[in-house]
Amino acid sequence: IRMAKYEGIDDLKSFIDPDKCVGCSVCAQTCPVGAIKRSE
Repeated sequence: IRMAKYEGIDDLKSFIDPDKCVGCSVCAQTCPVGAIKRSE
């Protein structure tokens, strides 16, 4: 999961790199705030 800062937005936004994702959903299971949802 990479972090990116967008111009004009103070908050950071995370996104999953689809080229590196193997579909194991460990990130969703371990996210402390439940912010990651798996979609098909």
